[in-house]
Amino acid sequence: SSWAILAAWCLCGPVCYLALCCWRCCRSKRLPLASASARAPLALGVLQEERLLYLDVWRTICVALVVITHSHEDYAEWNVLAAQQWVLPYLEIISGSLCARSKKPLADYVSRLLMFVSLGSALNAGANIARGLEWYRTPGASIG
Repeated sequence: SSWAILAAWCLCGPVCYLALCCWRCCRSKRLPLASASARAPLALGVLQEERLLYLDVWRTICVALVVITHSHEDYAEWNVLAAQQWVLPYLEIISGSLCARSKKPLADYVSRLLMFVSLGSALNAGANIARGLEWYRTPGASIG
C-alpha cells in the first residue's frame, strides 16, 4: 500500500497536466494559419505581461535564505538574518500578489503546483531508497 501511495503522489502532477492539455485541445477551435507577419507581435512578446523586477529580487532573496536555513541545523538554531520570522510571510505575500495580477485560469496554477508536488515526492522517495531507509514501514516519517 505504501508503494501505491508513492505512485499516486508521483503521478498526480503529470496526470493533472495531461488532463488539462487534453481538455484544452478538445475545447479549442482550430484557427486558420496566419502569415508570418501576423504572428510577429506574439513572437516578439508584445502581448506578454510586464515583469516586476523588485518582486523577483525579493523572491530570490527569500528562497536563498530558506536554502541557507535548511542547509544545516545550526543555521536554523542561529536564525540567520531572523529569516524564520519574515521570509515565509514575504513569500506568501509575493505569491498572492502575483497570482492576483495574473490572467491565467486556476487550473494552470493547480496543475503546475501538482507537478512540483510530484517532483518533490519522487526526489524524496529516491533519496530514501538511495540511503536504504525503510520508508514504506512508516510513510512520512523519513521526509526531510
